[in-house]
Amino acid sequence: MKKNNKVMLIIIVIVFIALIVYGILTRQDGELVSNKEDLNVVTTSKEFTIVNKIMNDYLLNLSLDNHEYVKNVTGNDVIITNNKEKYTYYVEKLYYVELENNLYFYVNGLKMIYNYETSKMTEEENDCYLINVYKRNKAYQIKKINNVISYYNDNDLYDNVIITLNKNNNYNTYNSEVYQVSSLYDIYINYFKDILFVNKDKAYNLLTDDYKRTIGSLSNFDEYRETIYNRINNNVMDYSINGSEPNRSLTLILSNDTKLTIIESGLMNVKYKIEN
Repeated sequence: MKKNNKVMLIIIVIVFIALIVYGILTRQDGELVSNKEDLNVVTTSKEFTIVNKIMNDYLLNLSLDNHEYVKNVTGNDVIITNNKEKYTYYVEKLYYVELENNLYFYVNGLKMIYNYETSKMTEEENDCYLINVYKRNKAYQIKKINNVISYYNDNDLYDNVIITLNKNNNYNTYNSEVYQVSSLYDIYINYFKDILFVNKDKAYNLLTDDYKRTIGSLSNFDEYRETIYNRINNNVMDYSINGSEPNRSLTLILSNDTKLTIIESGLMNVKYKIEN
């Protein structure tokens, strides 16, 4: 009986020590690190357009070899320079994890690459990044990752990761005031224009079913692509929105009197219809 009591006491001591060690290992800067949080889908256009802007600002400054900017938003001194190319980024899938002090965005997007020497555009799909926003000062940092789901599964996120804000130039400020509806429809229009001549199949499948019927089969699409581009490559004069996120339609009236309807079934899950 006494022997059993000793064994039980040893087990209790071991469990107690294990709990203390776990508590030490899961603390950073005095804050308890959250366990694995749910990976949530971003469903509002405000965060979507802000992240789009962050990514395009970053890639523009990367291509321009803006060392100070890149160091601020990545914390990295190494810059890969390629002044022969221009990048345009479109967020296609956006997720987030929100902790008490940090907001993490997982970004999966399409990077369009225009080569100045060849005057040709190519695409790079599933170009992924992690954006960490320190909520106390709205400062953020960007990290290139290979795959959203794999990175999420294999890496822990930490709360109270302090990111320094560059107050002299606001390079790395997560600014929620920049959102406008025009930012969203500009993204949608430019996205469709860019893939029209880069990925014919994808562009065709972004058309509404009734508009596809006016064109015919995919083999006929070549005859229409330039006409479609010229019709939607005009300024937006007016717009209206029907429905609410994530299911709604945006009707745009362009300067050439073209009516462009963009039907959303979620952010970047859209269909296009062009009318006179």
